[in-house]
Amino acid sequence: MIKIESPVLDQLEENLIVSPMSITYEGNDADRHIINAQALGESIIGASKLYSSVAHYCSFGFIPRGKYKKEFFCFAGVPREGSYEYFLYIAAIAQEYNLHNEAYKASISYIFSKVIGAVKNIWIKRSETEKVVENLTEALREQAQIDSNIQSQLINSLTKANDNLASLHSKLINTIPKLADATRPYGKQLVAPIGNSCRIIKQFENEEFEVVIDEPEAEAIRNGYETEVEDMKSYQCRRITEVNIVTGHCIMQINGFNGLVPGKISDPAISQPNNVYTRALNNNSSFEIFAKIVKRDGAIVRLFVSDARDN
Repeated sequence: MIKIESPVLDQLEENLIVSPMSITYEGNDADRHIINAQALGESIIGASKLYSSVAHYCSFGFIPRGKYKKEFFCFAGVPREGSYEYFLYIAAIAQEYNLHNEAYKASISYIFSKVIGAVKNIWIKRSETEKVVENLTEALREQAQIDSNIQSQLINSLTKANDNLASLHSKLINTIPKLADATRPYGKQLVAPIGNSCRIIKQFENEEFEVVIDEPEAEAIRNGYETEVEDMKSYQCRRITEVNIVTGHCIMQINGFNGLVPGKISDPAISQPNNVYTRALNNNSSFEIFAKIVKRDGAIVRLFVSDARDN
């Protein structure tokens, strides 16, 4: 076998701008250690573009658009055996940064992960943008108080002024929504396997800043800012009129909503004999569900059910 020499690959480890990032696909086909190849490829491309853009934003404070000068590349490592977990690496093209400094890398990694989480939250609930930015500002300020490297990075890259981060919130409120807009097409690519070949995607799995995207959130990301996801809540299903135990498709009448509501059940119990859903269908009875609702322009689009129990 011929070994291809690559200066970029040889210097990858020392040029990393953030710590290696895991992206994990779970549910459906992924639980059987397979996944749709085209959807996976699209997802990795989306993740690469998203992470590269956010790395530029965290490092230099600007939102990459068009043919901007690229300072970083994203690389994908070999999947971990027995799972669909990839590790992605953001590395500098040129050795112009103090990347050998682990404290520098750790501070960028923290800011990077928090920004990724904020962008995802704006994708799925645009109406709460101000709240998302306030939470991000508070998290960064609190961490900066105990980590001088993070404070220095925020001042040098985002506020551009030695004002003890007083202008951080105004900087973020002016830029984070624009960053979410610019990277939303990458988010649509990232979630390509969700709903068919996998059920959820986890970024930074098992870290304190883990970012999870599930089916209702993926639908909102695909459909634009008019579509938002409500938090998980308990609802009373008056009756279920249709259910497919293979696909999870269902149609329900829900207290508080007019007419029939289409839904999808991800509860593993759906495949078991005489489960709560099929019992309710057969008996024309009511039951309690736990679900996320996806709305578009205020009207319900779909109900995603994760659990249920008899009344």
